[in-house]
Amino acid sequence: MEEWTVVAQGSSEGWKYEVEIRTLDNGQVETRIVPAPHEHMAISGAFGRIEDALAEAQRFAERTIRAAQVSYA
Repeated sequence: MEEWTVVAQGSSEGWKYEVEIRTLDNGQVETRIVPAPHEHMAISGAFGRIEDALAEAQRFAERTIRAAQVSYA
């Protein structure tokens, strides 16, 4: 398994994040979104229901991963 590689950096609502990928032993690519160095926030906001918070996190992750795919290609 490869080490994580930063493929994109961005910011959202004042905090910075990095998109990292690595190739697994089976050839699949694993992706993660992590706070940039020295950042301590993840997705934040006020949500009335856990389902709303999860939906927002999913939308954010999908947008970020799509942006990373463009810059990685």
